[in-house]
Amino acid sequence: AEDLLARASRPWPQPSAVFAGNDNLGALAAAADKAPGQAGPNIDYIRALLRAGQAGEAVRRAARLRDANPGAPDAYIVYGDALSAAGRDGDAAQAYARAANVRFSEDVALRLVSAWQRAGQANRALQVVSLFLEQNPQSIAVNRMAARVRMDLGDWQGALDALSLIEAKTGRQDALLMADMAWALSKLGKNDKALAYAAYAYRLQPASPVTADVLGWQLLQTGKDKQAAVDLLEKAVALTPDNPLLNYHLGTAYAASGRKDDARRVLALAANDAGFSGRGEAKAMLARL
Repeated sequence: AEDLLARASRPWPQPSAVFAGNDNLGALAAAADKAPGQAGPNIDYIRALLRAGQAGEAVRRAARLRDANPGAPDAYIVYGDALSAAGRDGDAAQAYARAANVRFSEDVALRLVSAWQRAGQANRALQVVSLFLEQNPQSIAVNRMAARVRMDLGDWQGALDALSLIEAKTGRQDALLMADMAWALSKLGKNDKALAYAAYAYRLQPASPVTADVLGWQLLQTGKDKQAAVDLLEKAVALTPDNPLLNYHLGTAYAASGRKDDARRVLALAANDAGFSGRGEAKAMLARL
């Protein structure tokens, strides 16, 4: 949240100091109270409140700053960032939308799309990226976000189109872009090409759980090398053990290799994660073992 606040404050004076502990909360509060409409001392204090885990007070202070700067898009951005840090993503999206009505910049668009996604409103997120790209079709960052939104909605061809545009403009040195290309191609049934992209992504960044997972999954899905698939998926889970999708993929690989006890262990982690969209599939696989 702090980085978002810092970026939002760029058109205003920069914060005078970086908060390093809770002991200065009183002094920061006093400085903010002396200048309720000024960005610098108030953003310092909002940042400190967020670090101290006082998200509710941070939201209240951000609302005061917003009200002291009516019509200023950056004030709505700071308010939206505080709401987001408090877990109020729908409200944060509304705040970013107010900022976008005044200045529909790339920074605001990315915040707005991300907030709608976290709020479970992928269709609204798609509306935002579509509108922004009508006006700014060359934006790499928003095209990347558009691809992610379309992937979330299951529009794999649309996602591949957006990713291909980025690949054409930026080249093939971004491992995560190559991994996303692999997923989109796989979902479209282009498995050999997907495997090639997955392998290239892994070569670019072998220490990433994302690239290890995508290559392991593609090897499993194509039946090229089950043991290599298991090894890569184990590596991905070792790097990010609490990720339910990675545990689901590893459980699937274990099941395909006849390792039922291992499969049950990791699939249970995925099946018990209430926020995992593939929870039902994990439960169904557990029931079949």
